[in-house]
Amino acid sequence: MSSRGTRDHTRELTKIDDFDCGAACGDFSFVEMTRLRKEKFKPMTTINLTTKIKAPKQIVFDASRNIDIHQKSASPSKEKAIAGVTSGLINLDETVTWRGKHFGFYLTHKSRITAMNFYDYFVDEMENGKFKSFKHEHFFEEENRVTIMKDKLQYETPFGILGELLDILFLEKHLTNFLLERNKVLKEVSESYN
Repeated sequence: MSSRGTRDHTRELTKIDDFDCGAACGDFSFVEMTRLRKEKFKPMTTINLTTKIKAPKQIVFDASRNIDIHQKSASPSKEKAIAGVTSGLINLDETVTWRGKHFGFYLTHKSRITAMNFYDYFVDEMENGKFKSFKHEHFFEEENRVTIMKDKLQYETPFGILGELLDILFLEKHLTNFLLERNKVLKEVSESYN
């Protein structure tokens, strides 16, 4: 039985205005991305983002778990909540099922809030969807009325080497951009409360 290597996509953060993002902010060549992946091959991809928001963390925390705000930020993919909590705030052990158009296909994704520590941290994890695994951790810290919101998204693609290739070519950048748009809307909404 052969042992499979591991891959780690935790990246150094690159600052763009008030947003920090990893490799998706720059254009890496396919050869460079392939080399980076071969160096540390893991089945799980990790995306880390940091966003600074000029609002109290209670406001940012609630905006982050607000289904209506998420739908607004995901409007380019026509993403809608179709089951579970479909509007307002989602809480611990509640679920939401999303349906949206990604890569030309309508996909559904059911998540459950598996951990929540008011106003510091919560986790949503996939219960049903196209990923092998999907876990999104949300962290909130406040310094001088500025909330530092951190996203840690870890996911594993299905379909073996084909899934790996799709992740390299499209998926990681797509998910990073999806989160950056979400965070842009969260920042606008949260700062409008001040």
